[in-house]
Amino acid sequence: MDESDKNQQLVSFWKKYKIAAIVIAAIISVTLLYKLDQREKYKEEIARKKSSEKSASGNDSTNKQRQTISSEKNLTEEIFSKFYKSYYSNTDPVEISNFYSDYKAHKYESVISAKESDYQTTGTDDKKDLLNQYMHLYKGLSWLEMDEPAKAIEEFDSISATSLQNKTPSYEGEWYAALAWLKLSDTNKASLIAKKISESKSTHKIAAEELVKKLSEK
Repeated sequence: MDESDKNQQLVSFWKKYKIAAIVIAAIISVTLLYKLDQREKYKEEIARKKSSEKSASGNDSTNKQRQTISSEKNLTEEIFSKFYKSYYSNTDPVEISNFYSDYKAHKYESVISAKESDYQTTGTDDKKDLLNQYMHLYKGLSWLEMDEPAKAIEEFDSISATSLQNKTPSYEGEWYAALAWLKLSDTNKASLIAKKISESKSTHKIAAEELVKKLSEK
């Protein structure tokens, strides 16, 4: 074999070696890529499972919280229904008797939209203060009937604690404010007001004592 044949064989050998090396490198690369891809998929699957478990746990917690809130609301609604009676009186000032009549006739919008100029009267400041207190009471009662306890509370809170001899608006406002807080499922606030009433000379003193006892049992 001459020198030329030897060179050709050597070149052929290196070509085959190079091809084999490339093939092996390719196989190794594909294998590594496959393993990396599988690893990433595994990580993603683990992440999805954790996310799913966390979401399920969060949903369980949310559902339990909703059930607790719903149960609390049902309980306060039950207590509210037990103690609530619509306001009745035959001794309210005649100057605003039409608004009282509207309240009893379920014309709540008419009561709520009333302005001070609609029931202004001549006389002493005490008389004007008393009429204002009654109108806040009627408006609060109307909001409560319309299932707007927060607005009702604003009206009841507006009945000023003055030194008027007629305490009816103040006593009634306090009592219905306690019931309105029940509507909002705030038993702590309702209990505090009821306790205050139970220690006063309010006409709702006995009912307030019963309400405090009922709320302490829940």
